[in-house]
Amino acid sequence: MSTPALSPALRPSPLDVGGVVSGTFEIYKRRFGLFVLLAVLPMAVMFVLLALLMVPVVALIAQIGRNGDAAGAAGLIIALVLGYLALIVVGALAQIKFGAMTNLATSEVAAGNRPTLGSLWAGSRGVVGRIVGLILLGVGAALVLTIVFGGLVFALVGSAAADSSAATGLAVLLFLGLGFGLFVASILLAVRWLYVMPVIAIERASGLGALRRSWELTRNHFARTLGFAIVGWLIVYAASAVGSGLITVMPFGTASLDSASSTSELATALATMLPLFLLSMAVSFAIQIFTIPFQAIYTTVMYIDQVLRNTQPAPVGQFGYYPGQQGAAGLAPYPGTPTFPGVQQYPGTQPYPGTQPYPGTQPYPGTQP
Repeated sequence: MSTPALSPALRPSPLDVGGVVSGTFEIYKRRFGLFVLLAVLPMAVMFVLLALLMVPVVALIAQIGRNGDAAGAAGLIIALVLGYLALIVVGALAQIKFGAMTNLATSEVAAGNRPTLGSLWAGSRGVVGRIVGLILLGVGAALVLTIVFGGLVFALVGSAAADSSAATGLAVLLFLGLGFGLFVASILLAVRWLYVMPVIAIERASGLGALRRSWELTRNHFARTLGFAIVGWLIVYAASAVGSGLITVMPFGTASLDSASSTSELATALATMLPLFLLSMAVSFAIQIFTIPFQAIYTTVMYIDQVLRNTQPAPVGQFGYYPGQQGAAGLAPYPGTPTFPGVQQYPGTQPYPGTQPYPGTQPYPGTQP
């Protein structure tokens, strides 16, 4: 169960890009341990599965070493392939589950609550199935596009090979035009469907419903959504670049391995490299711990701000209340404002002055607005 905090984590909407960035860091700071745990758990799942996979693999290798039979080698290859595929599938499902929990946690913390791992697990029930169905639909669409695009390319290549140089030039231009069109379409869809994950996690929409909802939220807001998203990607890229730079400048001393002329020298070189190797792994791990939750939180903050932009008119009055804002004294709910399933307002809590209703929040039964 969540426990209430003192105030919401975001400034009143609409937020500028600075407000989105600062809100992201504020939300991350308030529940740092929880967000780190949500980032670490999928990695832990992958590590455990990999360890379990290595047990039969090592046993098969030992058996092949004793018997030297080709059938054992073939079984080892099959086991490795199946295990690797299972690892990919389970790892992807874990990423989906804990990613949705991160979206939901962001919504709760933004509303001023303190979610727990158990409440997020229960609140994200059914998310994996909805997202997997959407992924399968996307894979099918990508397969159809690949077949169509491949057929067009094959036809253009055949036309260019059979006709004159002018036809060859036209075929090349058409090929480049198709490639550019796909590039533009991919950017358009990535921006218009940016909020699919938060919508599924917070509003509990179906896969197709989330596509429609995200498309609706970003209508007439494409340029701002793209610009805000680019800022988030640049922050993640900068953090990754700093981490990669630190790893690159570390003096691993690999030359000493090449010049080692005895076992003792080789052992000394390896012992010297080990602390730096562990440090590089720690830096890489720390970068992932920062970037994975940051990107999910940042996107969810953008989503929260966009929902409020779309469902509330311009602020009026001395204190900037929205007409119809829940929590503003004497004002009725704004007509048409959607109610999102999810976090609840707990008995006895009072709205913090100047706050807005966040996606995913509901008044607790029996409380007064």
